[in-house]
Amino acid sequence: MSAAGGKWRHRHCDLAKPLTPRSPGPARHSLGAEGMTRPRVVDPGATLALSRRTTRRHFLLHPDEARQMEQVYWYCLAYAAKLHGVLVHAACLMSTHCHEVITDVRGEYPKFLETLHRNLALCTKAYRGWPAEVFDKHSTSVHALLTPEAMVESIAYLIANPVEAGAVQIGSASCRGGVEISGVA
Repeated sequence: MSAAGGKWRHRHCDLAKPLTPRSPGPARHSLGAEGMTRPRVVDPGATLALSRRTTRRHFLLHPDEARQMEQVYWYCLAYAAKLHGVLVHAACLMSTHCHEVITDVRGEYPKFLETLHRNLALCTKAYRGWPAEVFDKHSTSVHALLTPEAMVESIAYLIANPVEAGAVQIGSASCRGGVEISGVA
């Protein structure tokens, strides 16, 4: 890697060649002004459906005999929710991804996601002995649930997801609704 010109470049093939800074082209996924990605809408009080996948859909979050991975997920979720004032309505941990339906009480859901995914990734890496990134490089899927019907539909999908995927025969303890975190408001 090189910091020449203030830009970092990683060269995988030949380390003997001098490194050159990357050309300052537009961002690959720019949707707004040149080089800028679309801003996240952060609306205190909004109810959101969230989903995040593991890298290359590896089974990094799969359950183990002692259910420790599940316990790690619930701990990381509760910690992030309490820290950032998020009300968790339902959550589900699958082998390759996780889903949450939340209400962002204080308008801190980006920080909530950062805390949740960082802690879950660090714990997963330590527990599984995984040397690389845990989550896909794409950002978390975030959908605003604007009506009570949309919220019910999203929670129903979240709870039915493991059954539909053939992971369980009936709803299991890995998907829960109405998780209460005291002292959030």
